[in-house]
Amino acid sequence: MDIAGNKDEFGITARAEGVASEREALLEEIKHLRNRVASLEHSEAELHHKYYQQAQETETYRSLIEGIAQFPWTTGINGEALEDFPAWRHYTGQSKEEVRNSGWQNAIHPEDREQLCQTWKKQLIARHPFNTECRVRRFDGFYEDFYVYGAPVLAEDGSVCKWVGACVNSSHFKQIEARLKEQTDAMAILNRVGPLFLSELDMSKLVQAATDTATGLTGAEFGAFFYNLTDENGESYTLYTLSGVPHEAFSQFPMPRNTHIFGPTFRGESIIRLDDVRKDPRFGQNAPYFGMPQGHLPVVSYLALPVVSRSGKVLGGLFFGHSRAGVFKEWHEHLLTGLVAQIATAMDNARLFEEAQQAVRVRDEFLVAASHELKTPMTSMRGFSQLALRQLEKGSEMDPSKVKQAVEIINQQSQKMGQLVSQLLDVSRIDAGRLALEVRRTDVTGLVGNLVALTAANSTKHTLLFYAPDRIEALVDPIRLEQVVTNLLDNAIKYSPEGGRIKIELIRSGVENLLFSVTDEGIGIPPE
Repeated sequence: MDIAGNKDEFGITARAEGVASEREALLEEIKHLRNRVASLEHSEAELHHKYYQQAQETETYRSLIEGIAQFPWTTGINGEALEDFPAWRHYTGQSKEEVRNSGWQNAIHPEDREQLCQTWKKQLIARHPFNTECRVRRFDGFYEDFYVYGAPVLAEDGSVCKWVGACVNSSHFKQIEARLKEQTDAMAILNRVGPLFLSELDMSKLVQAATDTATGLTGAEFGAFFYNLTDENGESYTLYTLSGVPHEAFSQFPMPRNTHIFGPTFRGESIIRLDDVRKDPRFGQNAPYFGMPQGHLPVVSYLALPVVSRSGKVLGGLFFGHSRAGVFKEWHEHLLTGLVAQIATAMDNARLFEEAQQAVRVRDEFLVAASHELKTPMTSMRGFSQLALRQLEKGSEMDPSKVKQAVEIINQQSQKMGQLVSQLLDVSRIDAGRLALEVRRTDVTGLVGNLVALTAANSTKHTLLFYAPDRIEALVDPIRLEQVVTNLLDNAIKYSPEGGRIKIELIRSGVENLLFSVTDEGIGIPPE
């Protein structure tokens, strides 16, 4: 029994140990499987991370490649790619297979491909480095300029075994060179036209030259200069010049108004530069067109600058347009700011010159008239003084009445000459701002009546008719009023035919005013 019991106990113990051992093995396997799963999960996450990172790097790489300046390359003697060109592939969008099978040549502009091949073959024979230019197509189909540099790698026997080199994007450099050349040329034009503007004193020629120059500097399709002038009566009016288009292009449209777009320029407030005027909130807000009129030249790019004198007076505005967007740049503003200052100074000079010329013309006309007016009494005085002398020489045979008449006429003409001299002095006083009026209560009817009677006595070839109330008194300067009436009467006689009638009227006009009217039968005064 004991032996059997021992055997049974041993058997149970053995089976228990086997189960424990199997359990340990299972736990170990489960642990191993868990580690494997964790490892797989880690690997998957790592793969996702790498994929995402690679995608990000590819996008970043492409962005960098689009602006990169240099692509290295290595080819065989026949142009076959010996290495992968990742920079080239990202730039051109070509696959590895295309590049490897010399497909990289298809990215060269067709017009430049033959020249590149000929240069390559020539230098292959000469075994010399080469450099040339060509256009390379980007992945989006747009071509850019490149400098291509290549050098041969020689084998031990001196033959060319491969080529190495680089492609350098030159588009940006060429743009900078073009911009520098454009700005240099513009500054040369400014330096040249500045003195010409200042020496040009003809206003119409000046503003046209200014419009042409400014339009050329901006590269605008057309330019316009609206400028203000003042006529002899002090009335202001606006004229305009055009450049780039015929005058008829704007003749059917009205003058620009102080709208939200044009107002700042006409008021001399600021420069306006718009890449696309149609997108500006101020555009198209005014009746009747609410935008550009039908048939107007297409304007997308817009640039406008006020022209203001040194005194702050707005002389006008320069306007430029182009049918393409984004044509006018910030440097155009800076360039034209200097030009506009020169234009304003030149316009001030031209205006002063025109005013001086007008003053000279007025002076000359006045001197001619004054000379004529002075000659008339001098001639009468000379004639009647000679008559009086001849009568006095006759002694007892002289006619006293003729002597008296001659002396009276001499006296009248001397008074008239004195008046003319006073008028000349008055002109100088008016110019100097020193003319004063001595106003006092005067019998205007008597004053005008006496002047009419004196004029009628000296002009027997005309009939003078005077109509006035018995007595009208007013506060006037009698000397100045006499000058005015005398001038009007003399002009009426001068421009009336012999035998003509001259009517002089003095009429009450309201409570405080008098109306003096002279009507003759002469040639009249032009309406303008």
